[in-house]
Amino acid sequence: MKKYILLVNAMLWSGLFYPGMSQFNVSGLKNKVENNGRQKIKHNAKEDATKKDPDSYRETNTTSSNDQTANSVQPATINTKSMNNTLSGTIIFSGQPFLGDAPANATTKDFKVWDEMYGRAVFEKPLKQLLTGNFSEAISNIGSYTGTVLVEFELKQDDGESTTTVQKRLKNDELDKSYIDFDIAPSINNSRDAWIVNFGNGVASYGSSYFKNREKGKFTMAVFFLNGRQDRIEGQNNTGNLTIDYSGLPDGDQGTTKISDWNQKINQAADGNQVVENRKKLEQKHSGALPGITFTNAKKEPTTIFQAGEEIYGRIKLAKPLREYLNNDKANKIRIDLSCLNENINYFDYTKTLRPGELDNAYIDFDIYPSLQNAKDVYSNNFGFFYSLYGNGMDPKKVLKFEFKLSSEYNMNYNGFKKMEAAGEVEIDYSKITRSQIADLYTQGRKIAEEAEKNAGKLMAKEHAEFVKKLPLPVVFTKASKAGYTGYSNAVLISMIKARFKVSEVYMLTFDVPEGSGDFTALKDLNDYPSEKIGNHIFYFAFKDDTDGCYKFAGGRLRMLYEGNGKYSDPVIFPYSPLMNEDPKFPFDESRYALGYESVFFLDGTKIKK
Repeated sequence: MKKYILLVNAMLWSGLFYPGMSQFNVSGLKNKVENNGRQKIKHNAKEDATKKDPDSYRETNTTSSNDQTANSVQPATINTKSMNNTLSGTIIFSGQPFLGDAPANATTKDFKVWDEMYGRAVFEKPLKQLLTGNFSEAISNIGSYTGTVLVEFELKQDDGESTTTVQKRLKNDELDKSYIDFDIAPSINNSRDAWIVNFGNGVASYGSSYFKNREKGKFTMAVFFLNGRQDRIEGQNNTGNLTIDYSGLPDGDQGTTKISDWNQKINQAADGNQVVENRKKLEQKHSGALPGITFTNAKKEPTTIFQAGEEIYGRIKLAKPLREYLNNDKANKIRIDLSCLNENINYFDYTKTLRPGELDNAYIDFDIYPSLQNAKDVYSNNFGFFYSLYGNGMDPKKVLKFEFKLSSEYNMNYNGFKKMEAAGEVEIDYSKITRSQIADLYTQGRKIAEEAEKNAGKLMAKEHAEFVKKLPLPVVFTKASKAGYTGYSNAVLISMIKARFKVSEVYMLTFDVPEGSGDFTALKDLNDYPSEKIGNHIFYFAFKDDTDGCYKFAGGRLRMLYEGNGKYSDPVIFPYSPLMNEDPKFPFDESRYALGYESVFFLDGTKIKK
């Protein structure tokens, strides 16, 4: 089969773009032109770059495949200068980023599609000690690049069908290390290399023969030090072998979509802004500046690893009580973002309603997948995290990694909070569960959300009842009662209140100053037709709520609607706020409001005059 070669240039400058680097247009790398049924990609970065810095660039990075046509750019050549020393190293791989000189990573050579992949090229000495003799040519003496080293990674399919090369510039301080770390297929929040063109086309290409055959593919990774002409210096043997299993991907378009989604995820991880954010989070985490999110299971044991369907609870640790982060006294919601790090699952945000008592805590507890009995958190639109964890026909058959993160900017701009940052990750294993069982967990999640509203109402009532113990009796009950309705005795009104509010006890029925003479004032609509009669006597009352056992107060006036032919309906209680300007902030009864009762507030039952 005739092979067509796609040559593309890719550069990673440590710290995104190395200072002084000439910039060039790489948008052509992604422009696709159909011609005679074949895909052609044309780009010559050399022409763009050399106009600005002729010594800084040379086309060396290539991806070759039997599906792609030739490009006019030529690959880097091996330097044929006589060799006076050699350099050997070993490349190891892991499913986690390598951190520090003695990482605790479990290394592996075997991966599956959508696995995270990270590499480390290991040498026997620090690089500065190795780059001597002919390898001293690797250390640049050109302008702002002085003291830096350009290396080139080559990922080659062992069947010879495809080769991908990517360059990375090492800064001077990195030469004190005896290793080079690099991303291959990182998760979005763990990437540290801002590749212009990354390894995505090497490991996650639907044109790959390994993907087409749905087989386990063998690869060889090598790294080369380049001289000032960007030729590979002679005498290098720095390699490692790995496999990627494509056999688990479905046939047809579904498989193509899966591999394309993975490629997209790798590209997102290599985005410069994302890498900056990841580095910032890593620095904050190690310095202790970034509060973490901890997770517990049904036994309240701390863990980050769960089986699908297990109870999961989260806690965001804060540096001080939540109340001290308030920008205004109306802040009662907090948004938490959820993203999947190793699968293309829709990103969602979840806004939790805060109870007043939570503002005094130096943490924010939030339910992720609680039990029915323990569910206590209400999220906007009654959608909890179950929607992302078990919705949309999910059936991943593997461990998924999720990141929970406080939505700092949103909470500052819309929820009335000062800047707060926190993040944490969990793993959920879906390998032992069927699609049908996942659907059942979603259904259960909806039930949990409904139960959470009930449980949250009870918790809220309990907190409010405790809070009002510090408050005085409402002003309306401290003044002498005025005259009431002549046509309706207090006993009749109390019976009406009990029926309307579905309570058994009513206290302190108090009348305000009448708004007119007689019991009612007749009102007319815009067409001058009778519409209703509104009571002139506003009244206030307290009651014990039989649903939660708390004491509350409200206000009202009688109202009769016009029915026609000079006749009005029987009187009903029309709501009226009992709060006065002099009153402190009595807690509003959200649960009653949800049932259609307006202007109901909590008060201290011990202060009621019975």
